[in-house]
Amino acid sequence: MNHISFKSIFVAFFIFILILPTFIKEIGIYSSSNTENRILSSPPEWKDKALKDFSKEFDIYFKENFGGRDIFYKIYNYILLNFFNSSPLSERVIIGHGGWYFLGNFFSNEANESIGLNKFSNEEKQKILLGLQNKKKQLDSLGIQSYFCIAQNKSSIYPEYLPYKVINTTSKFLDLQYFLKRNNVNLINLTRDIAELKKTQQVYDKGDSHWNEYGAYSGYRLLMDEILKNNIDAGIKVAFANDLLPSSKENEWPDLYKIFNQSKKDTTLTLEFINPPNIVTIPNKLLAPQNHFNPSFYEYRYFNNLGTKKVIIIRDSYMTRMMKFCNYSFNETIYLWSGTIDMNIIKAEKPDIVIFESVEREIESLLSW
Repeated sequence: MNHISFKSIFVAFFIFILILPTFIKEIGIYSSSNTENRILSSPPEWKDKALKDFSKEFDIYFKENFGGRDIFYKIYNYILLNFFNSSPLSERVIIGHGGWYFLGNFFSNEANESIGLNKFSNEEKQKILLGLQNKKKQLDSLGIQSYFCIAQNKSSIYPEYLPYKVINTTSKFLDLQYFLKRNNVNLINLTRDIAELKKTQQVYDKGDSHWNEYGAYSGYRLLMDEILKNNIDAGIKVAFANDLLPSSKENEWPDLYKIFNQSKKDTTLTLEFINPPNIVTIPNKLLAPQNHFNPSFYEYRYFNNLGTKKVIIIRDSYMTRMMKFCNYSFNETIYLWSGTIDMNIIKAEKPDIVIFESVEREIESLLSW
């Protein structure tokens, strides 16, 4: 009798668990929200679809929108992260040693490219070479200096914290850089000096895929050194270390933690100007491309009366923590979040210098040049 009662209770509980999500959804006793930093599926429409196609679309929709899903998702994440130190989304985030998080292969194959598993073919490298040479030639013809820069992935800088052993190998970016150098094209490695700096300072936050301001300043100084080779005493003011005061603050957006909707925070190292320059924001002039992921991020303009040069910086998210230093160095600085250099904009703006900056995982954009 007890055995039958236990079986009955177990079956009833199992059925209850199965119908609970639908009950929550239909009755509306809990209002769910999207906590996954991505767009979830919308309800499919029947119309003239075959039953097989509709069933497949509805299955995807239900899996992403059943009642209480965000609660179950949070519980699932919490258990894997805190009890098993395992990533619920290993393709998106890799959990390394000592609480260090890294981007996975979902983001442009970052994990594989950083350890040299994926590389450009000879044909692709040749295409990139011709594209860079052509762009430089166009800018040279207008009397505009050009600098092409790459910042390495976090996993390239801190491989010792990855959950697997990395055999010394050449990454996709370094392989390309060596090829371009042999063909007299300088693709600047903004993180070249970080290997030495990280011995004394943390240059990336544990829960963020980007460098902190220490890492960004190292990249800025390296870039300035390259620019000053062609502009000695030519109206470019460099922010030196003695102009800056080390500090720290809470990282407001640790992007790797946010993928799991974690409330964890990092304390990020910062560098503040001892005598802050008078940087003025200039109204935007350009329309963002129609396919831009976030038009509000596309364009920023700043004016500073300390310098004399006008510069356009084609950038991505890695430039964000370099901006305060670049704003200090130039008279007018225009930032455009883009993967290519639009020559129509260059001709209209007439800058003295054009800088292209990209993170290592996005160097495939060079193939479109």
